[in-house]
Amino acid sequence: MNTDPLSAETSELNHLLLPANMKRLRLEELRQLAYKYLGRAKDAMFELTDAIQYFSVKAKNGVK
Repeated sequence: MNTDPLSAETSELNHLLLPANMKRLRLEELRQLAYKYLGRAKDAMFELTDAIQYFSVKAKNGVK
């Protein structure tokens, strides 16, 4: 069993650097920055953005 903390951190970092995870992390960072600057409209803006994403995926997949 490997108990080296540096090795565990390296493994976790490698997982975060996978392309799919990097996209997710960049999206999370973008959302956090936008949330910070949108003021009082931030919740409504994210609800609208999520709805647009949801329905665009459904339309792309041909789901009704």
